[in-house]
Amino acid sequence: MIFYKNSASRKIKLSHLIVGVMIIVVLTTIYISIWNSYRSFNNIFMQNQHEEYAGELATITNEYLKNIRRNIGYSIPYIAERMTDNVALKQEIERIKMQNSLFDSVMIVNRDGGVIASKPATVELQEESIKGIISTAKRGPEISNPFQVSGGQQAIFMSHPIYSEENEYIGFIGGTIYLTEHTIFQLILGDHFDEDVSISLVDSDGLVILGQTSHQRMDWKSDNVQVVKRDGKTVLVSRSVVPLTEWALIVQRPLEKELVPKAAVIKGAIVPLLPFLLVVFLIVIWWAVKIAQSIQQLATSIEEGLVEKKVQHLKKVNGWYFETHYLKNALLNNASFIQNRVANLKQQSMIDPLTGITNRRIINEVLNDYVMKEVSHTLIFLDLDYFKSINDTYGHTVGDEVLKSFAKNMQSVVDKNATCGRFGGEEFLILLPNKTIEEALEITEELRVKQASTYNSSIRAVTFSAGIAAFPTMAKTPEQLIGVADEALYKAKQSGRNGVRIAEKHF
Repeated sequence: MIFYKNSASRKIKLSHLIVGVMIIVVLTTIYISIWNSYRSFNNIFMQNQHEEYAGELATITNEYLKNIRRNIGYSIPYIAERMTDNVALKQEIERIKMQNSLFDSVMIVNRDGGVIASKPATVELQEESIKGIISTAKRGPEISNPFQVSGGQQAIFMSHPIYSEENEYIGFIGGTIYLTEHTIFQLILGDHFDEDVSISLVDSDGLVILGQTSHQRMDWKSDNVQVVKRDGKTVLVSRSVVPLTEWALIVQRPLEKELVPKAAVIKGAIVPLLPFLLVVFLIVIWWAVKIAQSIQQLATSIEEGLVEKKVQHLKKVNGWYFETHYLKNALLNNASFIQNRVANLKQQSMIDPLTGITNRRIINEVLNDYVMKEVSHTLIFLDLDYFKSINDTYGHTVGDEVLKSFAKNMQSVVDKNATCGRFGGEEFLILLPNKTIEEALEITEELRVKQASTYNSSIRAVTFSAGIAAFPTMAKTPEQLIGVADEALYKAKQSGRNGVRIAEKHF
């Protein structure tokens, strides 16, 4: 990996290649077209700013409303402690109205909808308006859509719920703002009005709050920027939403003040650049083909598979720039990792996970190989005595310890040519190539003595019974060999266990 990093550091990066080409294209394009296209692009830039202008006005409106709502919220803890003190409540709402002169009225309403303090003293909201405010007051601070007050005027209402220290809803405080010609929004946006710009503020139901068509409805839920016909003129309309209220702020301006003819853009900028762009396009194609060659070679190698001979082919890929060089080395490392992983998985598939010795599948493969190659060998079939009682008495954890201990004893009495394996449960096999019955009996006796003196977790020694059979003198197939050894094992069990029996011929 260190070699790869050191060699990769000397390669050209793909990002540098692309950036270099783009810098050449951009700088040359700007140099050629700056005089011809300046006015056209400047006007188009002004058009794009129209939408941003509406967004700025919406942000100003949103921040102003947030400040007013925040001022109301400052009084909540004080009011919550004095909901039954009419004098304190009246003093507080007088202070709020004085601080926020834009409120035409301020009131405090209890949980039952009763007005317990107001400034001025006359309640101007209609009963149905109060009910609508109560239904939403518990949700949190709210700014209502315009509604009609008792005097026939339109107004909006800012409310903030009041909760006790026990987090129990006990009412709300709110303020009314009339939508007259001197409304709050005239103060916020008044500096932005001129004879060319028309600004309208529309609530979420489409009612115009501020603008030349106040108290009428306008469909504003469409594209952010739109060209429309209005009063015989073509105007550019941009829309931006005030997040706090979900109202729309709509800015309109005559189209001729914002746009330039498409023909002027084409004639002034695109046409003069066509020959140059064609040359650049051909250069980019050449570079793209050059860059893609190495990547294509890598992709082909991956598609064909990372077998050993293909890995050698992958090494020959020309990684002439950083990314392909790094990717090629990453694929080579990955191929090596996969090969090691496959070898590890293969090893795991051959081993019994509990005892760490060969499993039954590999034992069968070795037996078949011996028989197919006519290798004379001896098989020892072993079974631990009374093993079920160990699991029942001491539990499976102790039983597993006994199995692992027995596997170690098996491996300690055989040479490197022998195969020790777990056949299943408490049954084990030992395969001894080129060993006689007498040699196998000697090994089995050595193991029996050693096992009889082995103690596990302070329990009694666990003995075994065994049967011995030889190929080809006692059997002709692996199945026959295991069968006759199993019969000998059965006889050893019948003879009192902790013993060894030699099988008889089976043809």
